[in-house]
Amino acid sequence: MTHEALAGLSDWRTASFVRELLTHHGVLPHADKQLILFERWLTQRLTSMNAPNTPNSSTASRPGTNYDDYDERPRTVPYVPPQRTKPVNASTVPSTS
Repeated sequence: MTHEALAGLSDWRTASFVRELLTHHGVLPHADKQLILFERWLTQRLTSMNAPNTPNSSTASRPGTNYDDYDERPRTVPYVPPQRTKPVNASTVPSTS
Protein backbone atom coordinates (compact mmCIF):
# COMPACT_ATOMS: atom_id res chain seq x y z
CA MET A 1 0.00 0.00 0.00
CA THR A 2 1.35 3.42 -0.98
CA HIS A 3 0.16 7.03 -0.88
CA GLU A 4 -0.09 6.94 -4.68
CA ALA A 5 -2.43 3.95 -4.53
CA LEU A 6 -4.66 5.79 -2.05
CA ALA A 7 -4.62 8.86 -4.29
CA GLY A 8 -6.17 6.74 -7.03
CA LEU A 9 -9.32 6.01 -5.01
CA SER A 10 -12.42 7.83 -6.22
CA ASP A 11 -13.77 8.56 -2.73
CA TRP A 12 -11.27 11.00 -1.22
CA ARG A 13 -12.83 10.84 2.25
CA THR A 14 -12.30 7.09 2.45
CA ALA A 15 -8.77 7.47 1.10
CA SER A 16 -8.02 10.14 3.69
CA PHE A 17 -9.37 7.99 6.52
CA VAL A 18 -7.39 4.92 5.43
CA ARG A 19 -4.25 7.05 4.91
CA GLU A 20 -4.53 8.47 8.45
CA LEU A 21 -5.12 5.00 9.90
CA LEU A 22 -2.15 3.46 8.10
CA THR A 23 0.10 6.42 8.91
CA HIS A 24 -0.87 6.29 12.60
CA HIS A 25 0.07 2.60 12.82
CA GLY A 26 3.34 3.05 10.92
CA VAL A 27 2.35 1.14 7.79
CA LEU A 28 2.71 4.28 5.64
CA PRO A 29 5.28 7.04 6.16
CA HIS A 30 4.06 10.50 7.16
CA ALA A 31 2.88 12.65 4.22
CA ASP A 32 2.00 16.33 3.92
CA LYS A 33 -1.83 16.51 3.96
CA GLN A 34 -1.93 19.90 2.25
CA LEU A 35 0.25 18.64 -0.59
CA ILE A 36 -1.92 15.55 -1.04
CA LEU A 37 -5.10 17.65 -1.14
CA PHE A 38 -3.50 20.07 -3.62
CA GLU A 39 -2.38 17.24 -5.90
CA ARG A 40 -5.90 15.76 -5.85
CA TRP A 41 -7.43 19.17 -6.63
CA LEU A 42 -4.91 19.83 -9.40
CA THR A 43 -5.57 16.48 -11.06
CA GLN A 44 -9.34 17.07 -11.00
CA ARG A 45 -8.94 20.63 -12.24
CA LEU A 46 -6.71 19.67 -15.17
CA THR A 47 -9.01 16.81 -16.08
CA SER A 48 -12.06 19.08 -16.09
CA MET A 49 -10.23 21.70 -18.18
CA ASN A 50 -9.19 19.14 -20.80
CA ALA A 51 -12.61 17.47 -21.04
CA PRO A 52 -14.49 18.58 -24.18
CA ASN A 53 -17.90 20.26 -23.85
CA THR A 54 -17.64 20.47 -20.08
CA PRO A 55 -18.48 23.80 -18.45
CA ASN A 56 -15.64 25.32 -16.50
CA SER A 57 -16.37 24.44 -12.87
CA SER A 58 -14.98 27.73 -11.56
CA THR A 59 -17.59 29.78 -13.44
CA ALA A 60 -20.38 27.21 -13.52
CA SER A 61 -20.63 27.18 -9.73
CA ARG A 62 -20.88 30.97 -9.49
CA PRO A 63 -23.74 32.43 -11.50
CA GLY A 64 -23.13 35.80 -13.03
CA THR A 65 -19.39 35.41 -13.52
CA ASN A 66 -19.42 34.00 -17.04
CA TYR A 67 -19.73 37.10 -19.21
CA ASP A 68 -20.22 35.06 -22.37
CA ASP A 69 -23.86 34.64 -21.27
CA TYR A 70 -24.50 38.39 -21.46
CA ASP A 71 -24.55 40.95 -24.26
CA GLU A 72 -22.05 43.13 -22.45
CA ARG A 73 -20.19 43.34 -19.20
CA PRO A 74 -21.99 44.86 -16.22
CA ARG A 75 -21.67 48.61 -16.03
CA THR A 76 -20.05 50.24 -13.08
CA VAL A 77 -21.86 52.86 -11.05
CA PRO A 78 -20.34 56.32 -11.54
CA TYR A 79 -18.62 57.84 -8.53
CA VAL A 80 -20.57 60.67 -6.92
CA PRO A 81 -18.53 62.64 -4.40
CA PRO A 82 -20.21 63.43 -1.07
CA GLN A 83 -21.82 66.83 -0.58
CA ARG A 84 -19.60 69.36 1.11
CA THR A 85 -20.91 70.71 4.39
CA LYS A 86 -19.76 73.54 6.60
CA PRO A 87 -17.15 72.51 9.14
CA VAL A 88 -18.29 72.25 12.73
CA ASN A 89 -16.86 74.97 14.94
CA ALA A 90 -17.98 77.08 17.87
CA SER A 91 -19.80 79.60 15.68
CA THR A 92 -21.96 76.97 13.88
CA VAL A 93 -23.03 74.99 16.96
CA PRO A 94 -26.27 76.32 18.51
CA SER A 95 -25.97 77.59 22.01
CA THR A 96 -27.77 75.61 24.74
CA SER A 97 -27.98 78.46 27.24
